[in-house]
Amino acid sequence: MSLTRRQIAKWLVWALLGMPVIVLGVAYVTDVVGYGRALAISGEVSALLLMLALVMGAAKRVMWRRAVGVASFGWAMLHLVIYLSRKWETALGAAMEMDLLTGWLALIVFVPLAVTSTTPWVRRLGKRWRKLHFLVWPAAALVGLAALNAIATAQCAQQPMLVVARAPAASLPCLAAAP
Repeated sequence: MSLTRRQIAKWLVWALLGMPVIVLGVAYVTDVVGYGRALAISGEVSALLLMLALVMGAAKRVMWRRAVGVASFGWAMLHLVIYLSRKWETALGAAMEMDLLTGWLALIVFVPLAVTSTTPWVRRLGKRWRKLHFLVWPAAALVGLAALNAIATAQCAQQPMLVVARAPAASLPCLAAAP
């Protein structure tokens, strides 16, 4: 059996999108990359790939947008695994905190989108597939809020009053954490 150029390109794209997930996962497990850095990298790459998939989807007929979207989900799952590796005892309680709730909600929305991103599911759902996958937009908004909360929380730990002065809406974690 010989592979066509398109099939080879498809496998190459999947390898290029998936390999860094494996590399970061191994680097984290072997303590080459610390918890905070691994968590930041996985979250940022997931969000960037999601934005890229949205832009590719808006451009229409762009090859590999499904692969980029599924890769974004893969990075989000790595982000979750890294988070749970340290916080699994308190994860459910912490999930109700505003700065984490948006990320959890986005992940809940992403699961059915990732599951139905295969060709058999696209065929099975027909026109309903497009309606279901329109949920990527509210999920992307939730990811954006999670990113803003993460940035505000990180800055809050360093200079809380500066964050409140610059961006009052982004300073809610600082104000909530204040004694």
